[in-house]
Amino acid sequence: MTACQLPMAHRARAPRVPDDRGAALIFALLGIVAISALGLGLVSLSVAGMTASENERDTARALAVADAGIAHARKLILWREWQSFDQFLQNDAGSNAGVGCTGDELVDAPGGPLPPGYPTSSADFIPAAGLAFGGGSYQVFVCDDDATDWDTSVTPAVLDTDPGVDVNKRIIVRSVGTGPNGATATVELVIAGQDLPALIVNGDLAVPGNPHLTGAGGAAFANGAMALAGDACAEQFFGSVGSVGVSGSSVGTGAGCSNAALDIRPDSPPLNIPLISPNDYKALATYWLESDGNIYDPATGLPFPPGAVSGWSFSNQTWSSNSNIPAGTYWVNGNVVMGGSPGTAASPLPMTILATQSVDIGGSPDTVPALTVSDIGNVPVGISVIAGTDLLLAGSSSQQFTGIYYAAHQLNISGSPAINGQVLAYNLADTSYPPGNTNKVALDAAGRMVITGSPTINFTGSGIVGTAPVAWRECRTTTNPANPCGPLWGG
Repeated sequence: MTACQLPMAHRARAPRVPDDRGAALIFALLGIVAISALGLGLVSLSVAGMTASENERDTARALAVADAGIAHARKLILWREWQSFDQFLQNDAGSNAGVGCTGDELVDAPGGPLPPGYPTSSADFIPAAGLAFGGGSYQVFVCDDDATDWDTSVTPAVLDTDPGVDVNKRIIVRSVGTGPNGATATVELVIAGQDLPALIVNGDLAVPGNPHLTGAGGAAFANGAMALAGDACAEQFFGSVGSVGVSGSSVGTGAGCSNAALDIRPDSPPLNIPLISPNDYKALATYWLESDGNIYDPATGLPFPPGAVSGWSFSNQTWSSNSNIPAGTYWVNGNVVMGGSPGTAASPLPMTILATQSVDIGGSPDTVPALTVSDIGNVPVGISVIAGTDLLLAGSSSQQFTGIYYAAHQLNISGSPAINGQVLAYNLADTSYPPGNTNKVALDAAGRMVITGSPTINFTGSGIVGTAPVAWRECRTTTNPANPCGPLWGG
C-alpha cells in the first residue's frame, strides 16, 4: 500500500422488508365477499319471510272462505229441528242420488214439508261445484258418521253404514275453502243431538210463579231472555240466550235450592226445539176424534157406533173428557178439555193426546204415556200431550203427569201439578183459533210466556233432544290440499 492509497470503506446493507401491498387488496376482496354473502343471506331470509307471510295470508283467506261455507251450511241445516238428517244426506241428484258426502247435499231445499220462511231461491243454496265467495269459493259436504252410526232403537244395537241414512242424529259438515290465490283450508263441524232440559221455551220467559225443577235434567232454558221471581228453583241451572234477571230473593239452584249457590247462565247458545205436529203420529193413534163429532177407528176409517167409546163429549170444536175415558192414544181434530179424574196414583191411565189445536188439562188425572216414539230422542220417548196450538196445565200436587208435554204455540202452568218428564213450547205463533177466536195462552204485554203456578217438574234426562254444533276442527296442509283433514271424524 502506498502512502497515497486509503483503505476502501465497507457499507452495511439494510435488511430487506417484504412487499405486502397485494395483501391489503386480498383482504378487501375477502371483506366484500363476506358482506355480499351476508347480504344475500339477509335477502334470502327476507324473501323466505315474505313467502311465508304470503302463504299464511293466502291460507288465512282460504280458512275464512271455509268458515263462510260452514256458516252457510249451519243456517240451512239448523234452521229448525229436523226429525231426521236423511233429507239432507239424500238430497242430491244424478249418479249420486241418495248418497251423502258427495258435495251436492245442499244444492236445494231438502224434501218434505219445509218450515216457515225456509229459503227456496237457488241463490240461497250451495252448488255441488262450490259457491264463489271472497275472491275464492267454498264446497260443502254433508256426511254421515258411518263408523259410529249405531242404531240403539233395537237390541242389540246395529251399526248403520249407509252414507245416505242417519240413525244416531249425528252428522259431519265439511267445508273446503279455496282462496283467491288457490290456497285451500278445510273446516269440519260435528252436529249432534243433545238432551234438552226439563222446561224449555222458544222466546222470552217470565217466571213469577214457584216452579221446582229437579233431577239430572232439572233446568229451565229460554231461547230469549228470562225473568225469575218468587220461589223458583232448578236443581241444575237457569239459562237463556239473552239475560237472566233475578228479582226473587228465594230463587235458587242445587238440590237444596240455595240462592247463595244460584246458577244462572245468560248469553248461552240457543237450544233447538223440534217442531212436532200432532199429525206426525196420527197413524199411531187408537182413536180419531174428528171435528164432525164422531170418533173413528183408524184401522177401518169408519166411525165407532155412538157411545162405543165412553167418556167423551163434543161441542163447538172442542172434545171434553170425564173420568171414564178408555186408555189409548187420541188424535183430536180440534181442542181438548180434559176433566174428571181418570187413573189413580196406584194405577195411572195410559193416555196420549194429539190435538190439532189447544189442550186444557184440569181435574185430577193421573196418567202415563200410551204412545212411545223413537224419532225425537236418543232413546224411545213417551208422549203425553202434543198441542197444535196452546197447552194449559192446571191442578194440584195430587196430579201425577208423566212424559212429554208439548205446545206448538204457548204454554202456561197454573196450580201445582207434579210432572215427571219435560215441558216444551215451540212458540210458533200467538194467534187465535176456533171456536170464537180463542187464544187460551197468549204472550204477555212484553211478549213473554209466563209460568204462574208452582209445578214440580222432575226430569232425569233421556227425553227429547235438540241438535247443535258440538265440535269442530280446521285443517291446513300441502300434502293433500283437496282433503287436508283426512278421514271424517267417526266416518
